[in-house]
Amino acid sequence: MKKYLPKILTVVITVSTMSLASGIAYSQGTPTPTPASRPTGAQLQQRPAAGFDLADYGVEFQSDRRLIIMMAAIEAAGFDPVASGRQPSAFRSQVRKDLANLDPDLRSRLRAFYERNKLPAPATAADQAARYVSLALALGQPPTLDAPERSDDLPGGLLEVLDFAPLVREFYRRSGIDERLVSYTRAYQAEGDRLRPPAAELIRSVLTYLHTRPITTSSERVLVKAPA
Repeated sequence: MKKYLPKILTVVITVSTMSLASGIAYSQGTPTPTPASRPTGAQLQQRPAAGFDLADYGVEFQSDRRLIIMMAAIEAAGFDPVASGRQPSAFRSQVRKDLANLDPDLRSRLRAFYERNKLPAPATAADQAARYVSLALALGQPPTLDAPERSDDLPGGLLEVLDFAPLVREFYRRSGIDERLVSYTRAYQAEGDRLRPPAAELIRSVLTYLHTRPITTSSERVLVKAPA
């Protein structure tokens, strides 16, 4: 079971990251309360101590300008995870307002790429965004946002949207987002703070269920022969 823990924690981190990347733009409707399950005595004893540090388990919340730029770009392209009948978050509304005067030709090309490469049903909003999140984290830092060379070593999903990189660079140059990155980063960090407690609880639950602790470091011995 231990060998599957890194994969499970990767799912946990991915869910948190997706929520952070597109979730700050999700609707802020009041959730329907659900009764909390009561943990058993054994579960309480197995849970980590109160001073639970996510960093000890390889989980960190960090702001990333590339990700913010990418999510704004696909917002301009038509990505909309807000459920029907719900209101967009204050942050998403602000981003839409900021992009209202985006060059129509650029917006059209962004939208054309997004629609051409859109995943078919029953893909969720998170599925649609995941490939662009991977691309964002593969780009160089702004202002260059250099794309990686096309290679079979890259994930298949990333390869599907790799040609979006030039459009992202153009979006960065022409949208004025650079001037707003400071305020966007603050909103991003605030959402990270909000997600930290539920992410910690989710990881606690995984560790309690598996009765183990993840190995987040590795060591390797390399045989070096002295020159003859």
